[in-house]
Amino acid sequence: MALSRVTIQVLWILKYLKEVSLPVTKLVLIYADNNGTISLSSNDKNHCCTKHIDVQHHFVKEHTKANNINFQYCKSSNTELGLNNTLYWS
Repeated sequence: MALSRVTIQVLWILKYLKEVSLPVTKLVLIYADNNGTISLSSNDKNHCCTKHIDVQHHFVKEHTKANNINFQYCKSSNTELGLNNTLYWS
């Protein structure tokens, strides 16, 4: 759920920057603390356990596959101010 919200926010920011003539050419790297959701977003295979996943997770998977965003694991204790999802431009 958190990764889908961050994905929506990143896409909105990228669209806004493009509208004000500041296109971003770098990949957006998002640090997250959940290995399961990171692997689901980058894995193209669907298993019997992933059959009933909500549409928002497929949305994240589509944008990961299109190279709009990328996720990397980071421990919760390492994130600033205890935030689970942190944006960085790489």
